[in-house]
Amino acid sequence: MTFTPENNNDFENALKYYFGESNKLSVNMKKNNIKEIKNITNWNTKNVTDMSRAFKNKKHFNKDISSWDVSNVTNMSNMFYGAESFNQDIGWWETKNVTNMSGMFYNAVLFNQDISLWNTQKLINASHMFYNAKSFNKGLNQWNVENLRSTLSMFENAVSFNADLSNWNVEKLEIASFMFSGAVKFNKNLDNWKTYNLKNTSHMFYKAIKYNSKIFDFVENISYMDNMFNNAVSFDQDISNWNVEKVKDMSYLFANAINFKRDISNWNVKNIIKGGFDNLFLNTINVKKYGKHKESLYFKVFVPRTNTDFNIGLLYYFHEKNIILKNIDMHNAIMDITKWNTSYITNMESAFNSLKHPARATFNEDISNWNVENVVNMERMFFNCANFNQDISKWNLDNVKKTKYMITHAESFDLNINTNVKLKIKELYHTDYLKNNIVKKILKRRLSTPMMFTLSK
Repeated sequence: MTFTPENNNDFENALKYYFGESNKLSVNMKKNNIKEIKNITNWNTKNVTDMSRAFKNKKHFNKDISSWDVSNVTNMSNMFYGAESFNQDIGWWETKNVTNMSGMFYNAVLFNQDISLWNTQKLINASHMFYNAKSFNKGLNQWNVENLRSTLSMFENAVSFNADLSNWNVEKLEIASFMFSGAVKFNKNLDNWKTYNLKNTSHMFYKAIKYNSKIFDFVENISYMDNMFNNAVSFDQDISNWNVEKVKDMSYLFANAINFKRDISNWNVKNIIKGGFDNLFLNTINVKKYGKHKESLYFKVFVPRTNTDFNIGLLYYFHEKNIILKNIDMHNAIMDITKWNTSYITNMESAFNSLKHPARATFNEDISNWNVENVVNMERMFFNCANFNQDISKWNLDNVKKTKYMITHAESFDLNINTNVKLKIKELYHTDYLKNNIVKKILKRRLSTPMMFTLSK
């Protein structure tokens, strides 16, 4: 007679009984011979759908469960988490319905069996799957991972792993952060990967000290690259053509990647957020010669770190003061105002106020891509800037507190700020705002189109 748990609860209770964690048996289980429950090798698990945490922290478990029927299982997360002795052949398991294998062999330090034939077509989450699986080094290149979304820390600290993954279909993969972090032997080509939906590669090759193989080239949707090659001391691949326009954080990207010598100065870094440049080149590309404006000079994009730098940049751009620059690259960076990275700036008061700065009266450049998410003060920003009429509807104004006179007498400006912030029309224009043609247009439009403003007199 074979023990057959009728549901997930029976399965869980039987495991507790098997490991001596409980003396209680359910009604269904009492029908079975105790000896059959103790004979875990022959369990019929056809009714089980959830095997998560089944052998979690069972450090001495190493029974043969190769004949288990797992064809209906959907969740194997943390199944052998901390099962430090387990190393049985489970390569013939039918895993066609499993969607979650996160943490499955987490710290299963002896496991090194061939599971290349597993059906992983429905697999979505493989995060931490082989985390610290120190012995594992079997091929997985035949896996169909077309639905995989997360490989967070999948092979982190898997110090023996160096198997080919080049055939993986990762088109739906979104999170690969820490994937090969500490995988000190990994050095396989990933250039066939189609990473169209990848968003996060933070720490992906952190301390992957041997990695210097061809890498994927589609990075257009990645937002976070911080520490991606930090301490990847062998890495020196040509990634100069990467489109990093959407990247927000590059901090420590090449920190201590001592052999990386590629020219990436053409990268578009206009959307890097505050702190996103920190230690980008620590102990690698020599940018010390550029001084405190190293990002501006290296990437040829003006990155004012302070409000003072921002205002000095404006003075130079509008030729209002005789500021002498030592480097032509800084001149070019400042003069291309549309690409300024303003993520550090908190105060844009009177930036284009032509009453205060007459030379700014005709300004009408496209600054729609400016990052203003940290700006608190926009008072008088476009005061009397008669020509300005650019679409700044994508600006994130969530932190803006001061808007008084912001667009007073900006006669050409057709207000189009799509934001959840309730900006007061009265403050934007302040005095005699109802006489302004733009305000009349807005009030008329508001009757037919919902707008996100608080109208106050």
